[in-house]
Amino acid sequence: MHVQSFHYDENVQYMMSVGYLMAYQGGQVEPGDDMRGSDFRWWSLEDLANEGVKVIVPPD
Repeated sequence: MHVQSFHYDENVQYMMSVGYLMAYQGGQVEPGDDMRGSDFRWWSLEDLANEGVKVIVPPD
């Protein structure tokens, strides 16, 4: 897990980025009780690019 804060724009002075590196080992993915009813899915890098999902990568 990696957490980093950064300046986003003039309206949002500080933004926090939380990144996780995980390995999928198989089986059905189910959100925990705290996320019950939420939409979720696995995204490949190709899916993100093809669907035009805006991913904000904070500067180093």
